[in-house]
Amino acid sequence: MMFVLIVLLTAGCSVAPLHRHLDPSLTNNTYDVVVLSKIPKEEIHVPVQEKQYTSPGGGLLWIMVDKGINKARASSAEKTIAPLLEATADVDFRTQYWNQLEPLLYESPWMKITRFDKRSLGYNKEEITNIKAPILILTTFYQLSPNFQALVVQTKANLYLIDTSKPDYFGFMSYYSDKIGKNNEKNEKAVELWAADNAAAYRKTLAEGIEQNMKMLRLDLIDGPANPQNEQGEELKLNIMSPITGSSETLQGKVLDRKNSRIVIRDKGGNLFSVDTNSKK
Repeated sequence: MMFVLIVLLTAGCSVAPLHRHLDPSLTNNTYDVVVLSKIPKEEIHVPVQEKQYTSPGGGLLWIMVDKGINKARASSAEKTIAPLLEATADVDFRTQYWNQLEPLLYESPWMKITRFDKRSLGYNKEEITNIKAPILILTTFYQLSPNFQALVVQTKANLYLIDTSKPDYFGFMSYYSDKIGKNNEKNEKAVELWAADNAAAYRKTLAEGIEQNMKMLRLDLIDGPANPQNEQGEELKLNIMSPITGSSETLQGKVLDRKNSRIVIRDKGGNLFSVDTNSKK
């Protein structure tokens, strides 16, 4: 049990597992639930995935070369984003997120929140041994895309109602912002636009990302456990450029919410995405 919880509290967000909705037999009750909301990153960042540039059998020297190149790439990303970090030194993502999440949780008609824990590192080993179901674990990430054009806010949710060995519900909610600028600006040019006017565009987009994560949490779990098989919505197939991988991505599923050009769509795997239809590839 302890091993499963540690993995769930520290896992990354690059690939979302398939959605798991609650068994209908569990949805007719109310539950006293402890909530852990974990937000690991204090500042916006750009993830730099390590790559192998040399031959796999190149030996220790070439391993060191790979490490050196990846370290240089990470350093370059930090330098590029520095003007935005300076302009947003007063932005407290955790507080903004939790200020919206907390009242939302206490409005749930079927979960009675008995404790709300706000953490950056999650529970330690001693605390984990005392954890009992029901418990809802929310882990939230926010970052810029590798080319600095788009902002991503993601929340993954695991709900344990019976015991902590296996979640009864899993959901992954992703907000993809529209691209900054109008001329496909990337890298330093994109950062300049995010940081302009005391980072006005960044602040507005970050607020939208948090608001959309709250909307998706309500749709999928907090207002009542969703059953994707029974949901009504417009069927849509949308080709976008993923801000996570930088490659073409097809979202296909049901539209659950629409406001102007922004939609919330449940994809074929069951997870929720908030995307702007103007951002089509």
